[in-house]
Amino acid sequence: MEDLSTLVEEALQCCHEQIQLQGVSLRFQLEPGVAISVPNRVRFVLFLTHCIQLSMAALQGGSGERVLTIRSTRFGGDQVTLSLVDNGRSIPVSVGEEFLKFAGGHEIIQGGRGKISIQRDLEGRNEVSIQISARAEMVSQVTQAASLQDLKESDMRALVIEDSRSMGKFLSILVSRHGFHAEHVEDGYAALLKLRQQEYDLIFLDLNMPGIDGRLLYKAVLKEAPQIATRFIVVSGEVDKYMAWLEENQLVYVRKPFTPEMISTAIEARRGTR
Repeated sequence: MEDLSTLVEEALQCCHEQIQLQGVSLRFQLEPGVAISVPNRVRFVLFLTHCIQLSMAALQGGSGERVLTIRSTRFGGDQVTLSLVDNGRSIPVSVGEEFLKFAGGHEIIQGGRGKISIQRDLEGRNEVSIQISARAEMVSQVTQAASLQDLKESDMRALVIEDSRSMGKFLSILVSRHGFHAEHVEDGYAALLKLRQQEYDLIFLDLNMPGIDGRLLYKAVLKEAPQIATRFIVVSGEVDKYMAWLEENQLVYVRKPFTPEMISTAIEARRGTR
């Protein structure tokens, strides 16, 4: 079971810059302490990010104040509906459904024995509704204290190199929970500049990126600073394709889609080789 408010917060962090740039006002009507059943935490947060981006697209074409309301409604004892309501321009239901299908929404939500829909409400606003199994439970004070401790500023630094903004930001959140100050860049050129300016304790590397891909970047970095070879963790959806290269360079790797536990295991593996 996962705390619903925490999942929403993580998705919003992935869209933080876009929300600020568009001047969107956020309004929350979330019941505290609600835990939901999701088959894959990472994929669920990324799906929520896609839902928020759908609302942002509608708001971009609207007029007046841009408002995104996020609310939860409990019903039937063990069900909760999470709704994202925006006052932007109308998005045809067929377009919204196709977008959510592309984002993997139906597979993710149905895996948690729930359902998803997109519609116009009585006031003519777009509403994305996610219904999923839930139960009310207060997150323990011990867990909250541990989380706050993990998020404190640290002297340890990590660089996340990932061309997907939402994926990169979410990975940065997971890494920061292990005591690292995490920075995210979206291409190999920016990463190379960062690595020349700053020393990092861990480097998370995507392989398929525009411009300098992950393998070329790794080769260039090691040519300049071979001592940081044991700081790389590859995060890729094509691990099998590059397995020979990964084994040749003795690289720790994580397959996409990943879970928080997989990232934790990779971090511990790299700490053991430092």
